[in-house]
Amino acid sequence: MDPEINTAPLQFHEEDGYSMNSLMNRLDEFQHAQQWECLERLTLENSWLEQHVTRHREKSARVAFLLREIEGAANEMQRALEACCSEEVAADRAWLAFWHVREKQGAASGNGSWI
Repeated sequence: MDPEINTAPLQFHEEDGYSMNSLMNRLDEFQHAQQWECLERLTLENSWLEQHVTRHREKSARVAFLLREIEGAANEMQRALEACCSEEVAADRAWLAFWHVREKQGAASGNGSWI
């Protein structure tokens, strides 16, 4: 063996600050610091997700409200269209009656002219 190479195991001395207890304490501190960083990151991400979910719920509620409003408007338009058609038929009949015009056979079913 080469006499210049030291093959003895490393020895730590208390005064060097490298005792086993000191290293274990430093490792614990490092792990705690990592856990705190992870916890802070997860807390921030959780907060962001909660805000995102809240905004999504608010938007969903607004969309549901708009859908109800649209459905109501569509129903009103349907009723108005039906009333308009009924009033048009009644007006046509009143006009024909006023002029003493009788409807032709096919006019009632919409297959021909009504005069």
